Amino acid sequence: MGKIVFNPCQFSSISEWNHSDILRRTDPTALYISRYQNPGDAFRSLLKFDLELLTLDQNYQAAYLKLFIYRNHIEKGTIEAAIHPIMAHWDQYSVNWNIQPPFSDAGHTVIIPAGWEGHVIFEISGLLQKWLDGTMQNHGLIIIGDEKHDNLVAFASGVYPERDKRPQLILISEASKQYYGLV
Repeated sequence: MGKIVFNPCQFSSISEWNHSDILRRTDPTALYISRYQNPGDAFRSLLKFDLELLTLDQNYQAAYLKLFIYRNHIEKGTIEAAIHPIMAHWDQYSVNWNIQPPFSDAGHTVIIPAGWEGHVIFEISGLLQKWLDGTMQNHGLIIIGDEKHDNLVAFASGVYPERDKRPQLILISEASKQYYGLV
């Protein structure tokens, strides 16, 4: 079956400090997470991939969310970045901190070390299965980092100038896992 790659159909960041700003309009190339400077200055990012054409009978064995970190203000140690399924509709041109959609507590995480830039990969096969079998609607994902300390991270967005660094949802079959280096 091989590999299918999806680009996001919606993406935006939201800011606690600028709680009514629509960051998709003011800073479209970045997806921010974590706290920037001081309490009350947290960021979260939202992504959605259009999976309408996928069906259960296509038998995907694995799903990965691939993001590129191009800005890392973690001074020491590591932070945990978590993705959570969004539970309601949202729009990239109107979402902000005050009207962010609800999300599930069931998150998938990665560890991001201080100063590191490059790709991070979240394994989200179970979530893809729920979207495909209808036990959960696909409203996208919210990414949340360290909101207690100044550890801002910026991922490349869906309009980042370097296309190879834009977010991707990668679906693969069992036969192609080893070929693509994901096992």
